[in-house]
Amino acid sequence: MKSNTQPYYLIGMPGIGKSYYLDQLKQAFTYECIDLDESIESRYRMTIPDIIAKKGIEIFRIYEAITLRKLQITNDTIIACGGGTPCFHDNMGWINQSGISIYLHGSPAYIKDNYVKYQLTRPLLGTGNLNDYIENLYSSRIEYYNQADYTIDIERDSDKVANIIGKIVESHKSST
Repeated sequence: MKSNTQPYYLIGMPGIGKSYYLDQLKQAFTYECIDLDESIESRYRMTIPDIIAKKGIEIFRIYEAITLRKLQITNDTIIACGGGTPCFHDNMGWINQSGISIYLHGSPAYIKDNYVKYQLTRPLLGTGNLNDYIENLYSSRIEYYNQADYTIDIERDSDKVANIIGKIVESHKSST
């Protein structure tokens, strides 16, 4: 079991609700909450779409890995990672070595419904077919997500996610 001085990383597909649940955690608990995408934008003074458009996706992934490793964290810090964060630059290995990873899982159909329902856009989606985009992304990333310490089924537990995460954090605090 890892110590209670490590951060907790929320990972999962784009559109699954990592930032949404991070906001719920901010309101329900006293944990420090960090959105990695916001940290990247602050550090490089550009939006994620602008970084990708002006510098390219490869440079964005480097910025992402650097920012992930340079975050100022405390023992009760929860970090919402971008959907691709675990999949590049050995970030998943680094996440699991430095903290506790929590995979927010949902089926491709559930994620597609979120995109449509909430009118979500992503820089890499462009004008492509949404079904193909989600299916291909899911297939290429699931092996990384499955390396997480914990998995929460969003489709089954969507109204309890913040509480489940809180219980995970508290169980690590009480086990040391």
